[in-house]
Order: sequence, then C-alpha cells, then structure tokens
Amino acid sequence: MTLSARQIAVGALALVYGLFFVWFGGNGKPVSVEEGARYLAAIRTSPSAPLHPEIAINLAKIIAADDGNTFIMVNMETQIPGAEARAEAMAYAKMVLPAMVRRASFPVYIGPVRGTVIGSKTEGATSVALVRYRSLRDFLEIFTDPAMHKGVGHKFAGLKGAESISSTPILLATPIRPLVGLVFLLIGLLIWRKNP
Repeated sequence: MTLSARQIAVGALALVYGLFFVWFGGNGKPVSVEEGARYLAAIRTSPSAPLHPEIAINLAKIIAADDGNTFIMVNMETQIPGAEARAEAMAYAKMVLPAMVRRASFPVYIGPVRGTVIGSKTEGATSVALVRYRSLRDFLEIFTDPAMHKGVGHKFAGLKGAESISSTPILLATPIRPLVGLVFLLIGLLIWRKNP
C-alpha cells in the first residue's frame, strides 16, 4: 500500500505533536526522599546559598509535599533601574533559558507592577514573572544546572530584592497543550483537504 502525500504529511504532523506532548509533560512522579536529599545537598553548596540561605529550608518543605505535577512560580522582583541592570538580566536569561526549555519550562507572563492594591510585603516590587515548570524535579534540575550557577551572579546583580512562591494550577485560562493540539489539528485538516 502506497501512502499519499497527505497521509505522510498528516502522519508527520501527528508525530511532531506526539513529541511535543511528551516533552511538555506535566504529570510525573513526585521527587523521592533520596532524590530530594541529593538536590538539597547540591543547593546548599550552590552560589545561591550564601545569598539566600532560606532557599534550601523552603525547598525541603516543598519537596516533602511534591505531587509530581506541573506548577507555576510567581516571582515578584524589585529591579535596579538602568541599562546596566537590564544587561545583567539579559545575560542571566541567555544562560538559563536553554536549560529551562530543554525541560519544558518557560515564562508564561512577564510584566511591570502597576501598584499595590492589598498588603505590603511586596511593596516596591517593579515586575512580575509567572514561570511554568514541568515538575518540581525539572525545577530542581534547572536550579542545580551549571548554567544556573554561572548565571545567578547576573540575576542578583540587577535586583534589589525578590520574592518567589510556587503554585499548582487549579484553573488555567490558557491551557497550552490543548491550544497547540487544536492548531495542529487545523493544520492537519487543511493539509488533508488540499492534498487528495
């Protein structure tokens, strides 16, 4: 049986989406006690440890409650104004983003703070970033990646302060995987119609 051009094209499209589906992930196994201990040992000796010693303590609690699912990191940052600080932020992004993308982790929102409505803990924050991580394991892999170790100096050179909290989505108004699937489906239908 000879496959038609449209069958080959649609099959290739399905394969690409299948690879995307696996890469995107989002439902993995929780970090084990043994893994957690290894990650925490690496974090305690990382360049971030002297700057923020609370990181290892806080991550130990998060690891203990891990469910293996995707999560969003909410970052409230107080940036130092000026071109030099912006250059530091760009240098950090260039070093760390490849390690993030390999693990299907990436910013889903970045924007300036317009003002505080309730509370005062983040008073003075200048920007908000929501970062999607495929799993806590992926976050810990990124955090202990050599690229992060090299880039962390750039990150904090451009910041006066930062607050970060993690959150597991219950409602996500723009689910990425179904949207990508819909796009692939529409492309597949167009290919099927145009190539008899």
